[in-house]
Amino acid sequence: MVKSNYLFDEYNKELNKHNDEITSLENDIGRIKDKIVELSIKYKEFVKNGNEEQADTLFNEIEILEDSKVKSLKRLSTKNELLESLKKEKLRELLLNRKTLPNLYENEKLKAMNKLDKAIDQFNIVLDEINSLNEEYAKDMHKFDSWIDRYNMRKDDVFRKEYGRVIALYIESNLISPNIIRFDENKKLEVVK
Repeated sequence: MVKSNYLFDEYNKELNKHNDEITSLENDIGRIKDKIVELSIKYKEFVKNGNEEQADTLFNEIEILEDSKVKSLKRLSTKNELLESLKKEKLRELLLNRKTLPNLYENEKLKAMNKLDKAIDQFNIVLDEINSLNEEYAKDMHKFDSWIDRYNMRKDDVFRKEYGRVIALYIESNLISPNIIRFDENKKLEVVK
């Protein structure tokens, strides 16, 4: 699981909160406009029917709603203006968290490093076994090579025929080459045989 998901979630949550506020304000303005239209129709009816007192009361309500609409429109305009700068500010805050990524992975890193240390210890035990085996092999090979030299067997035709035309002494003294371990294309260790 990506450790930084919560940071992106917080970023989206913050922007969604502001978008929701804008949507809510737009809905409120829509309701106020509808109410003004509704009350204006009633107002005209009261004036038409000579209900001056009720018309004046309704007119005061319409004025309060008009004032509320103007304030809400100004607030909406300001929120929309500020939204772009807020997006940029929140994006900057989000992306600055990139430098905290190592801390988010610290526990898993420590666990992996501990496993790697244990694996390297086991690997080194095997390398020690290989080195010991190579030393023993080299001593044995040297013993044979020194006898071949001591008894001048490279000049012995029968021996050369059985051993091979060219007797290469002291060339490979390792039974297992230290170069047989490498990383494959998937960055995994492999033994080349």
